[in-house]
Amino acid sequence: MKKHLFLFFLFSFPSYFFAQNLIILDSDSINVNGQTITYYGNVSDTLAKFHFGVKNISPGSLDVKLKRSEIGKLSGTQNYFCWSICYNPVYSGAKPSWTDISSVMMIPDSTYENFSAYFLPNGISGAAGFHYVLYDVNNPNDSASVDLMFDIALGTKNIHPFPAEISLYPNPATDKLSIQFENTELP
Repeated sequence: MKKHLFLFFLFSFPSYFFAQNLIILDSDSINVNGQTITYYGNVSDTLAKFHFGVKNISPGSLDVKLKRSEIGKLSGTQNYFCWSICYNPVYSGAKPSWTDISSVMMIPDSTYENFSAYFLPNGISGAAGFHYVLYDVNNPNDSASVDLMFDIALGTKNIHPFPAEISLYPNPATDKLSIQFENTELP
């Protein structure tokens, strides 16, 4: 009996410490734990954002905090997030590691919909990245994470707002063919 009890605790006790009871869900309710998600934008974007749901799949309540770490900074840009509260924007590099000051109590089988990450390019092109970790305050090993990349391009200008049109006539041609071009104005 003692042998069976010992084996039971041996195999079930570590699963308590390494169980993943949190799931990060994208806007389509797809699990994005451990993934990298990229926002592609341009310098004219005033705000880039991601919204997520976080689900507690454990049989008990969890006290959940969020920590954000910069994994690639872009000087002159700003970022912020919402978890227990929404913070004001900070400049890249001002808070390389940022932990929410309070936590959110999540009941079993609930989804908290207030996890949002924001990036303000401020007219600057380049790439910035952030690593977000949500964790149980009472068991920090019980966590879920997602990496968010913001890839901001210089932008493009539509040189030809309308495609050039070519008309060939008469069709079929016998000994003379006319070609007419329209919308071929260059900037």
